[in-house]
Amino acid sequence: MRYFAINLGSLVKYCFSGKSVNKEPMRHTRRVLADFEMFFVEDGELWMKQDSVYGVKKGEVLFHAKGEEQCGTRLNSNSFYWFHFDGEVKICETEEQARQVCQKGEKWIFFAEKFALQNTDRITIMLTELNHYRFEGNSELVKDHLSSALLAELARQYLLFSPFVVHTRISQVVGWLYKHITEDISVVSIAERFSYNPKYFTALFKKYTGRTVKEWIIEKRISFSKRLLTNSTDSIKQIAHTVGFSDEYYFMRVFKQATGMTPKSYRKTFCACLYS
Repeated sequence: MRYFAINLGSLVKYCFSGKSVNKEPMRHTRRVLADFEMFFVEDGELWMKQDSVYGVKKGEVLFHAKGEEQCGTRLNSNSFYWFHFDGEVKICETEEQARQVCQKGEKWIFFAEKFALQNTDRITIMLTELNHYRFEGNSELVKDHLSSALLAELARQYLLFSPFVVHTRISQVVGWLYKHITEDISVVSIAERFSYNPKYFTALFKKYTGRTVKEWIIEKRISFSKRLLTNSTDSIKQIAHTVGFSDEYYFMRVFKQATGMTPKSYRKTFCACLYS
């Protein structure tokens, strides 16, 4: 595993970005990169080869180095964002080397070549906004700023993620919750399923995720609803029920509390940017 150290003292250069939705199995083409690239898998798996072969799963990111050959190794149905940028980047063989590079200045950041995100919702929003500007002229400075902010957020999540994954059982709970997030679930039912005392489970979950169980569930449901709002024509009522809210008005209230916008306003603001 390699590590990417990036200087954000001067803005990185946005090259291009987009989203690929592949309902039929696909394999990425072979090419040599003229810049740096990031993949963020939203659904399914993406198998890529660069210095090594990597299987990138849902919720994970993978970075490719400038000047290296990349190619897909397996056919898979998937959905992923891609983002190309350029700037002052140092490729390090160890995390310690990356940390030493970042001692050059406070605006240096680093992260691993491949890692799992702690908050996919934030990255999805930032990439969607970046894609919104893709074809707009006279917006290069905006795109460069958004690109630098995206990389800074990725570095922040990378550094925050390690304490979270230490507790294996909580990781298992989170994995189960992702699969059943739209169902009628409660703290008591989850605790019983994983043989926890409800009170102890509540405290442990918050310690390792930074949120209560209810806050975490609502956050993920809102995240799911954002994708439906920008990538479907379903009504607000349909989306509320799809993501696990039985009351559409409660959903609308919670959505506005979480985002500062109504679902209708959010849909108008963030267009769907799908590039195959």
